[in-house]
Formats: sequence, structure tokens, C-alpha cells
Amino acid sequence: MTTPAIKRSTGHRTLALLLALATMILAIGLAGTTKAEAKPRTANPTTVQINDPQAGGGSVVGAFDVTRFAVQGGELVAIGNFHRHRHRRC
Repeated sequence: MTTPAIKRSTGHRTLALLLALATMILAIGLAGTTKAEAKPRTANPTTVQINDPQAGGGSVVGAFDVTRFAVQGGELVAIGNFHRHRHRRC
């Protein structure tokens, strides 16, 4: 009677090992499929278009390319380059 008990115990151990292996394979497979994908950008998020009418007539028109951000005098500021497109006087 001890022989069937040993077979049953070996069978349970084998089943437990197979279930553990299947769980690990499933976890690894699911981890690889949860990759985040971003939508393609339609515009450059670091460029700001500027069209500023001036009091004396005309306007300042161009693009400001942000290169970095900083804190100056306790205020958050954008630092970059302004590229003027044109300046008109009316």
C-alpha cells in the first residue's frame, strides 16, 4: 500500500512543477506584450509659433525653439532661440 501513495505524491509533484512552469512561461509572454507605443507627433513640441502685434504697428512673427527649462528668480522659464520670420510695419 505504500507504493500507490508514492506514485500519487510523485504525480502531484509533477503536476505542480508543470503548473509552475506554465505560469512562468505565461508571465514572461505577457510581460513582453505590454510594451507602450506612442503616437507619432504631428508637430515639434519644443517649438512655439509667435505672432505678436506691436503698438506702433507691424508685428513680431517667428518661432521660439525651446532648448531647456530653468528656474530664475523663483519662476520657471523656457530658454531657447527665437527665429524671426519677418517684421512688417503698416
